[in-house]
Amino acid sequence: MCSSDLVESGRDADGRLDREGLFSAMVLATALGDLGRLDESRPLFMEAMEGFQALAERGDAEAADYVPRIGLNLGAIDLKLGDIESAEKDLLRARERVLAGDDVDRDELLSAIEFNLAQVAYGRADLETAILRAQTALDLRRRYYGADHPATVDAVDALGRDRKSTRLNSSHANISYA
Repeated sequence: MCSSDLVESGRDADGRLDREGLFSAMVLATALGDLGRLDESRPLFMEAMEGFQALAERGDAEAADYVPRIGLNLGAIDLKLGDIESAEKDLLRARERVLAGDDVDRDELLSAIEFNLAQVAYGRADLETAILRAQTALDLRRRYYGADHPATVDAVDALGRDRKSTRLNSSHANISYA
């Protein structure tokens, strides 16, 4: 049994996932990504993205909230796979959606997106941009979480790594939890 079989029951007659199936695919993709099973994770994120985008285009505001999170996750998976071009596209689209919306977790999402965009710049050896994006992520985390929260401390640590090294460390790519 393939891990994607777990979401098959949420399909309609045309083979598209319904809302519950899309959510299940997104959660399963996140778990697979955390386990390092990136080749299984990415297609599930892609299917969830397409489905939630279709629902969002029909005016479903809740579905629209998931689209930038999935874009963030796709970007993180792409980074971990070493596909910097795809990661940047996914992350920039996610950033646009967050900036255009009114998500209550806006700063949290933007901090993760900016952190991953810093990793993209880092992968291109554009250290100046990497440091600027990492600093933006840190500022957003301070504002969202506070100065002493572990997520903020991790961002400080990452910024220090970025300033000391010229190597991409995609293992630090952020994956968002729904």
